[in-house]
Amino acid sequence: MLVSSCAATPVKAAQTDNTVISEKTVTAASNITQKDDSTPIIESGVTFGDYEYSVNEDGETVTITRYKGSDTVVTIPSEIDGKKVTAIGGSAFSECASLASVTIPDSVKTISDYAFRGCTSLTSVTIPDSVTTIYEYAFDNTPWLNNYPDDLVIVGNGILIKYKGNDFDVTIPDSVTTIIDGAFVQCTSLSDVYYSGSEEQWNKISIDNFFNVSLYDARKHYNAHYSETPLANSNYSVTLTVAEPIKTDTPDMPSDAMSKADTTEYKMTYDSENEVFVSDYVPKVGDTVTVKVALTKTGEIVKEYTRTYGENEIPSDTVGVTVKLREIAFSGENGTEETDLILTIAATVENNNTDTDTESDTESDTESDTESDTESDAESDTESDTETDTDSEESPDVPDTDSDTETDDEPEVYGDLNGDGKVTTRDSMLVQRYAIKLATLTDEQLKAADVDKNGKVNAKDALYILRCSINLAVLPIEN
Repeated sequence: MLVSSCAATPVKAAQTDNTVISEKTVTAASNITQKDDSTPIIESGVTFGDYEYSVNEDGETVTITRYKGSDTVVTIPSEIDGKKVTAIGGSAFSECASLASVTIPDSVKTISDYAFRGCTSLTSVTIPDSVTTIYEYAFDNTPWLNNYPDDLVIVGNGILIKYKGNDFDVTIPDSVTTIIDGAFVQCTSLSDVYYSGSEEQWNKISIDNFFNVSLYDARKHYNAHYSETPLANSNYSVTLTVAEPIKTDTPDMPSDAMSKADTTEYKMTYDSENEVFVSDYVPKVGDTVTVKVALTKTGEIVKEYTRTYGENEIPSDTVGVTVKLREIAFSGENGTEETDLILTIAATVENNNTDTDTESDTESDTESDTESDTESDAESDTESDTETDTDSEESPDVPDTDSDTETDDEPEVYGDLNGDGKVTTRDSMLVQRYAIKLATLTDEQLKAADVDKNGKVNAKDALYILRCSINLAVLPIEN
């Protein structure tokens, strides 16, 4: 087993306003060479007030690496000891529970991975146009991002950091300059992208497709624009069909059970004031909802949208379900103009309905049928012992290893999931996706990911790997 050799998170530079901090305290210093796509640093562990920072290779700019304060309102300085603050480093403000508002100066060009992740009180963020690079999950798990009023979260110099919807269609304005990795990670149903600019403009957008698979695969329509004439609601009728999952007391539910579920159809009514079709039905977790748009006169279905609501749905402010219809025109093949009907659905989702959670019910029934009482008791004891873990997501166990051969079964490099011999932010992101059930790992990857060697793989491991990638930790973590 090798101690993990860590590569640093990409960090770049920027410029700022007049806020200055002085009275330097150097707590540690070292010469560090980062990987090629990072801004190398020549001095680290320097403290100014509540900030730790690193001096970049140019000797004139700095990267804030950690905020150690507890203020609720923070204005990040644009200059420290005569050097411009040009970047917010990876995890610099992460898990800062007191932080409610942050203003980033216009000297900053880069905000790195997980910079503000888990700031559970953060509701106000000011990002200047000077920011041209934001890395993955920089604002993940913050109220500011979760409650952002638009599905497309576009900040800084046209950076699209998150698409919060899960529609078949998405419209992207030509003001977007960058789409960061993971922006569309939760959008699994996307099939069409309508872009207001030309194909040439689209190709100039910086897009990281590593975790944006649905965006990459979707059909692109260019020069798209909405019709200025509102759709006449009398031309369309909209129905909402809901199939609730079957609750069963036996583990042998047929595979086609969902298709046999009782369905309920709701006729949606038109709200002329808000120009949307509405239904007061509130979907529950596990419900499969189908929206059908038909021509009023002929009954021909012109648009159909189906989705099953999962446990991680973010409820909207909408009461019940609303459907907005818009006509969009775009450039078709051979320069011809085509039109389509865009359907946008919003809903409040009940996430705590245990009656329809057939998966957990089935799993519980199966476990009770297949496990002995002794095994169940042992599992309960193990679960209670690990309930104190601060991570809210449950994580599957790492595959068991024989105690006599534990050394042989250790990974070659802890934290290296893709086998390239290095620990990078990519490895951290893969573990994070696994922790929130968006990815699967092989047995070998699970062993490499369990860097705190507690038999579980969760967000803590992802954070340790991230810290290793920026030379702030050595793996494995010895408890």
